[in-house]
Parts: sequence; C-alpha cells; structure tokens
Amino acid sequence: MSDTIHPEIKELTSEQINNLLGAIFPDIDPNNLQNAKIEDWSFQLDNYDPYLPPEARPTILVGRVYGHPKLTDGHLTATSAVKYWLFIKGIVLTRNTVYRLGTPDPNWLSWYNEDKG
Repeated sequence: MSDTIHPEIKELTSEQINNLLGAIFPDIDPNNLQNAKIEDWSFQLDNYDPYLPPEARPTILVGRVYGHPKLTDGHLTATSAVKYWLFIKGIVLTRNTVYRLGTPDPNWLSWYNEDKG
C-alpha cells in the first residue's frame, strides 16, 4: 500500500504539505499543524465512549510515530479523530497533526484487502 503514495509527496517538506492542506481545506490553519510519520498503522474506530453506536464513533489512526514533537520516536499511539485523509497521497490530518503514512500494519492490511473482496 505504501507504494501507492504519490512520489511527489515524499519529496515535499512539512511546510509545503501544511500549505497544500491549507489550500485544499479552508478551515485549516497551516501554521498550527505538527508533522509526524506513522508506521505499522491501522484505521480503527475510537472506542472511548462505549455508549456510542459504532456508526457514530470517529475514525482514528493507531501506529508507531516518528518525528512527532511531543512523542518519543517509535511510541505506539492512537491519534485524535481523523479529520481528513488524502489516502492516495499518503497523508492523514487529525486535529493538530499531519501524518505521513508509512507501512501499514500487516494484520489490518490483510483484513482491509479481504473486506474489499
């Protein structure tokens, strides 16, 4: 899946990605975004509120982050709710952070490919 990431995105700086996202999504202030890469990632439903039905739960990203200003490299984390994603470009935006998608979790990828069938 990481092979589908648009090659030009890999060459963009964090500032260029933030500006691109700010141009695409007018409600984003590109000056307030943090940047990180996430490896061994998967999309999941946030289960913070067990009383919410599944269709009302926000999607989050879970994986190991690198280059995040507040987390140690390799830290396993769950993000805040995914706000936007440019999946083919390999970029996911949460409330405050732009994540560059690295390699997905192989178990999630297997489930995803089976589920599409």
